[in-house]
Amino acid sequence: MMNLVVDYMDKLAEKDSDTYFIGIDGYRYYMTSNIQKKFPNRVIGAGISEQNAISMATGLALSGKTVYVFMIAAYATRRALDQFKFACYCGAKIRVITTLSGLSHPFAGFSHTAIDDVTLMKNSPNIEIYNPSTLEEMQQILKRCEIYDGPIYIADDSFGNTYSKTIKIDDDIALSYKGGKNKLCILYTGLAGHFLHSKSQIIKKLKAYKAEPDVYSVYKLEPINKEKIKNIISKYKNVVTFEIRGEGSLSSSIAEIIASEGIKVNFLPIRLKNEKLDTMGYYDFVSDKYLGVDTLDEKIIKFINKKKNFIFNKLILKNNKKNFKIIHFFLFIPYLIILKNSQSIKHLLFGFIKIRKIRF
Repeated sequence: MMNLVVDYMDKLAEKDSDTYFIGIDGYRYYMTSNIQKKFPNRVIGAGISEQNAISMATGLALSGKTVYVFMIAAYATRRALDQFKFACYCGAKIRVITTLSGLSHPFAGFSHTAIDDVTLMKNSPNIEIYNPSTLEEMQQILKRCEIYDGPIYIADDSFGNTYSKTIKIDDDIALSYKGGKNKLCILYTGLAGHFLHSKSQIIKKLKAYKAEPDVYSVYKLEPINKEKIKNIISKYKNVVTFEIRGEGSLSSSIAEIIASEGIKVNFLPIRLKNEKLDTMGYYDFVSDKYLGVDTLDEKIIKFINKKKNFIFNKLILKNNKKNFKIIHFFLFIPYLIILKNSQSIKHLLFGFIKIRKIRF
């Protein structure tokens, strides 16, 4: 993702002499090394001083420049939050492009974790906030950076993992998978797309349950396109939001639209809860620990089937200490036994007869 940004910045520097670049710590060299060789007067290294970086960017922007600032998400949204708020009130033309947003920083612990970056930024005036999942989305965002007159915050939490297959893309929402049954819709943002399409293959698992969703990437989080979201989710019986962030981001915005517009839909928000983060590590490990992404398909299937009257959709799986699972229903009366190493259900009341194929 960042390689695309670096290439784009190199071309932009050649094209527009009023474009300036500010880097925090090593980001000065990582993001703008080629630009610095050609245009050293337009590249500023701010060191480990995020507040000064945003203040300098705001001053340059109010002098008629367009300024791109590169830093880690946690520092942009906490250490420099006051300065960024002032930039927003002024409508300064700055673009803060961050990496290691959300849970994507595996090395530096809690001080570098930014699961609340969008929440902290979204209540600022004049701001546009983006969280791309694909290279195509990032390209759309960079084009927007050239024409929008206010501040932009870009949160890249991909950590090098991008799913670059888009069926249809607009300025704020992209369709990434089409199921076609109007039963289930999944709205996601950023790194969540990697788990849906690649790492945990959640969509592929849902297909095995005969539950093919329509999947949309909402990569523009502020201001969210309420009318477009309303038109999308009104077509479905079940809507799921999936993000690797906490409260106040995509799920909260979708919930507000559903409530304020009176949309009749079953809604399941999948996000980080406001709980203690006691373990850090690579994004796939911590995302599974806190969100259970490796078994998310089962959670979604249980959600969309919860109101059906068919007996098997009311069954609850419970693990037994032995090598089988007991299924309970209604008053938790033992009814069926599923052997872990078998794909058949054996009926207890009518003899051990194979009556249905199942999937673990």
